[in-house]
Amino acid sequence: MSFLMNHDVIKKNFSSELFTAITVGIIGSFTTFSTFAVETIQLATSSLGLAITYILISVLGGLICCFLGYMTATRRQVSR
Repeated sequence: MSFLMNHDVIKKNFSSELFTAITVGIIGSFTTFSTFAVETIQLATSSLGLAITYILISVLGGLICCFLGYMTATRRQVSR
């Protein structure tokens, strides 16, 4: 990540929007998933039930929040 963010040739060849999408969006998602995976494994070594609960809450909670955000953003206002 640090290499991509600081390399002059890479920074000059991409628009600022694309550069931000690559460094923050794509690469950031890998580190977030890695943290989720490590935390799940650590929980599983001490409590399998807690690890399964963590997975279910994280995945289902994320999907529910995504759905609610989508519904809120695409909701049509009723004219009166």
